[in-house]
Amino acid sequence: MVKIIQRVGNSRGLILDQATLEALRLKLGSKVQLTVRDGVLIVSPVESDRADDDSVDAATGKVLSKRSRVMRRLA
Repeated sequence: MVKIIQRVGNSRGLILDQATLEALRLKLGSKVQLTVRDGVLIVSPVESDRADDDSVDAATGKVLSKRSRVMRRLA
């Protein structure tokens, strides 16, 4: 895949299409680490984009409260 460096304000940037973002599991606002090795640019997702314990607990609580009848029947 060939991309063109484009002007973005006073800077230059690469525009990534949706298919590339999905393949890399990135979304708008995702943090990436840029590394240059032997003249090659490597773009890697930053691990902090993963859900933290607090957000997982909050999501679990929402599901349990919303589906409490089902959970009681399953228990």
